[in-house]
Amino acid sequence: MWNYRVIKFVEGAEEWFEINEVYYNAFGKPEAYCRATVGEEDIDSLKETLNRMMDCANKPILKSTEFAKRKTDENIND
Repeated sequence: MWNYRVIKFVEGAEEWFEINEVYYNAFGKPEAYCRATVGEEDIDSLKETLNRMMDCANKPILKSTEFAKRKTDENIND
Protein backbone atom coordinates (compact mmCIF):
# COMPACT_ATOMS: atom_id res chain seq x y z
CA MET A 1 0.00 0.00 0.00
CA TRP A 2 1.11 3.55 -0.59
CA ASN A 3 -0.17 7.10 -0.31
CA TYR A 4 1.07 10.65 -0.53
CA ARG A 5 2.71 12.08 2.60
CA VAL A 6 4.70 15.14 3.55
CA ILE A 7 8.25 14.27 4.59
CA LYS A 8 10.59 16.64 6.40
CA PHE A 9 14.23 16.58 5.34
CA VAL A 10 17.16 18.05 7.28
CA GLU A 11 20.65 18.50 5.91
CA GLY A 12 22.95 20.52 8.11
CA ALA A 13 21.15 23.78 8.93
CA GLU A 14 18.71 23.39 6.00
CA GLU A 15 15.20 22.00 6.43
CA TRP A 16 12.62 21.43 3.70
CA PHE A 17 9.40 19.55 3.08
CA GLU A 18 8.41 17.37 0.12
CA ILE A 19 5.30 15.48 -0.93
CA ASN A 20 6.39 11.91 -1.61
CA GLU A 21 4.83 8.55 -2.32
CA VAL A 22 5.18 6.58 0.93
CA TYR A 23 5.08 2.78 0.91
CA TYR A 24 4.00 0.77 3.95
CA ASN A 25 4.91 -2.69 5.20
CA ALA A 26 2.37 -5.38 6.10
CA PHE A 27 1.94 -3.82 9.55
CA GLY A 28 1.10 -0.36 8.18
CA LYS A 29 4.44 1.17 9.14
CA PRO A 30 6.04 3.57 6.62
CA GLU A 31 8.89 1.65 5.02
CA ALA A 32 10.12 3.50 1.93
CA TYR A 33 9.42 6.58 -0.16
CA CYS A 34 10.02 8.01 -3.60
CA ARG A 35 9.44 11.35 -5.23
CA ALA A 36 5.91 11.93 -6.42
CA THR A 37 5.31 12.80 -10.04
CA VAL A 38 2.02 14.12 -11.31
CA GLY A 39 0.79 12.98 -14.68
CA GLU A 40 -2.63 11.64 -15.61
CA GLU A 41 -4.56 10.70 -18.74
CA ASP A 42 -7.26 13.35 -18.28
CA ILE A 43 -7.89 16.53 -16.31
CA ASP A 44 -10.37 14.92 -13.89
CA SER A 45 -7.82 12.27 -12.90
CA LEU A 46 -5.20 14.98 -12.48
CA LYS A 47 -7.51 16.95 -10.19
CA GLU A 48 -8.16 13.81 -8.12
CA THR A 49 -4.44 13.20 -7.73
CA LEU A 50 -3.82 16.81 -6.74
CA ASN A 51 -6.62 16.60 -4.16
CA ARG A 52 -5.01 13.49 -2.64
CA MET A 53 -1.72 15.37 -2.50
CA MET A 54 -3.43 18.30 -0.75
CA ASP A 55 -5.04 15.90 1.76
CA CYS A 56 -1.63 14.64 2.85
CA ALA A 57 -0.87 18.09 4.30
CA ASN A 58 -3.47 17.32 7.00
CA LYS A 59 -1.66 14.16 8.16
CA PRO A 60 1.29 14.06 10.56
CA ILE A 61 4.58 14.98 8.89
CA LEU A 62 7.03 12.10 8.54
CA LYS A 63 10.80 12.51 8.94
CA SER A 64 13.18 11.25 6.29
CA THR A 65 15.26 9.62 9.04
CA GLU A 66 12.35 7.27 9.82
CA PHE A 67 12.93 5.36 6.58
CA ALA A 68 15.37 2.53 6.03
CA LYS A 69 15.48 3.15 2.28
CA ARG A 70 14.32 5.36 -0.51
CA LYS A 71 12.66 3.65 -3.46
CA THR A 72 14.36 4.19 -6.79
CA ASP A 73 13.70 2.96 -10.30
CA GLU A 74 15.90 -0.05 -9.51
CA ASN A 75 14.02 -1.16 -6.36
CA ILE A 76 10.53 0.27 -6.95
CA ASN A 77 9.02 -3.25 -7.10
CA ASP A 78 10.74 -4.51 -3.93
